[in-house]
Order: sequence, then structure tokens, then C-alpha cells
Amino acid sequence: MSFALPPRGIPPLIEALTPKEHEILVLLCNGLSNREIARRAGISVDGVKWHLRNLYGKLGAVRRTQAEAIAVHLDLVRPAWLLRGNGRGDWTIAAV
Repeated sequence: MSFALPPRGIPPLIEALTPKEHEILVLLCNGLSNREIARRAGISVDGVKWHLRNLYGKLGAVRRTQAEAIAVHLDLVRPAWLLRGNGRGDWTIAAV
């Protein structure tokens, strides 16, 4: 199944992401499960699901991989190795 990304310069964000949503988004893009995200973010699994629903709504996404693709397209997250130059494949919040 494919989906169209929004054109550059026209963000689909209904409202800005909160700091916790940014944190959850980065952990999501690093491929962590809801349980792992909960542990790292210091919240419950239900809390993770709540934040993910909010993220999906703000990004216009319906699933994890789509949220990740849109976040990269909108430059909300970047591979950390691009910022640090160390070759590691983890993700971080993009500088805005």
C-alpha cells in the first residue's frame, strides 16, 4: 500500500508537536516497541498509545511507518549520524 506525502512547505501538522510527542516520535523512528518506548519515556504503554494517536493525527498518518516517513519528509527527525558524523543509524530530533 502506498500513500502520498504532503508537498514540501505545506506541513500537515494541525498543531505543533509537544516535547513529549517529539520524544515519542524519535523513539518510534528508532524502531522501538510500545513497551520499549514506555520504559525509555517513563510512561505507561497506554500513555505511549495515547501519544501515538495524537502524533498520527497531527501528522496525518494512519500507521507507524507512515508517521516515520512523514516525519522524515517534514524534517522533524533526522538520522543522528548526519548530525554527529559517526556512522550510527539512530535517529534524533532535527534542529529547527
